[in-house]
Amino acid sequence: MSDRSDKLSRRELFGRMAGRSRSETRARQAPDEHPAAVRADDLLRSGDYEKASELYARLLLREPDFLPGYRRLGWCYLKLDQTSEARRVLEELLERQGDDATALLYIGLAHAMDGAADKAVTVWREVHDYNRIVVQREINFILFQADSGETHSAEDLVERVEKVIAEQNLMPGSQGAYF
Repeated sequence: MSDRSDKLSRRELFGRMAGRSRSETRARQAPDEHPAAVRADDLLRSGDYEKASELYARLLLREPDFLPGYRRLGWCYLKLDQTSEARRVLEELLERQGDDATALLYIGLAHAMDGAADKAVTVWREVHDYNRIVVQREINFILFQADSGETHSAEDLVERVEKVIAEQNLMPGSQGAYF
């Protein structure tokens, strides 16, 4: 006797008869269209970073080449004050895509959140993201001030960078660009 898990749903049965399987269709979906990614993105936008991080972590186990997932998971960890986890995830992204400006921005932010302003500035020297000019302008200004001998507290750097990320996300064409 077969149990219920061996049975196909009507939708799956008729889909197979028509030559398409729901599971095959889902397997061909781009990772960012996967229902788990869509749900995680919704949770991220609503500020539920804990649940979003869980979904992104599971999704990355299945889809390790889903690069935006690393950025989004890193942002969730930053918002949860889990800076070492954020750095770990973002450094994994940099191993896959070494010139990811967002990952570098977030790693610097994690250092600043930990009180290491000098480390943050050092990492931000590698950020070159001229498609998101609002953030890049602020990073360049921070670097100019550091090179001129001005020192800022790590808390001030966190506040400035988080503020400019929020501003950049409101710009036309870049909404949600940083997560």
